[in-house]
Amino acid sequence: MRKILFIGLLTAAFCGRAHAQEIHVRETGFEDYRILLEAAGYEAFSFDLRDFLADRYEISVQIKEYANGKPVEDGDVVDYMGDNKILLTDFPEEQRDDVKPEDMADPEAGIFCQTESLTVGFYPSGSDSTANALITLTGIGSLRRGLSLKPVDTPNGSYYRYGTRPFRIDDFAPGKFIPLVFYGSWWYDGQANLVRFCGENEIAPDLSSQIVAKVPHFYVIGVMLTEKQEK
Repeated sequence: MRKILFIGLLTAAFCGRAHAQEIHVRETGFEDYRILLEAAGYEAFSFDLRDFLADRYEISVQIKEYANGKPVEDGDVVDYMGDNKILLTDFPEEQRDDVKPEDMADPEAGIFCQTESLTVGFYPSGSDSTANALITLTGIGSLRRGLSLKPVDTPNGSYYRYGTRPFRIDDFAPGKFIPLVFYGSWWYDGQANLVRFCGENEIAPDLSSQIVAKVPHFYVIGVMLTEKQEK
């Protein structure tokens, strides 16, 4: 009788453990979708600009292109994105009465709109030889730029593959170019017979990181914040 009771208790304990280890369906979150997006060529980096809202700055985005470690001639692109905040006084006087307080970011301070972040994103263009960059100033506007890509040559053929790294941001000075995102080609490792994009997780602002010397073609995307000269 005791033996039967003991076996029964073991069976109940085993069934209890088996039940506790069931796999349950959970709600899919953004992190789950991000894996799919990155696999499909979508990536984004966001940067906080709230510290600059005490003053007014003109924000320009600059894209620098490099091949074999050297700047590409005529490869620099500079785009003025706008000011980090737009005041009601920026409107012609006859239009100010038409602006409703509820449409303003801060009616008491006279701020019509302002940006608190900048996002640098990449997405496929539909062509292997081109990628799209999308730079967005939240609440202000965005711009799109096509990036020409170079193929990776291997004994088994050539194909396109690019990777990204954020830059290490050391300091800020008005009017100084601040690199934000490194967008570069993978390279062929003949010794290992594979293509790779491995190295530091952050790129040094002066491009002294070891990974940079191995990347045959890359872009540096950054910003310049110039103090606004008020009229």
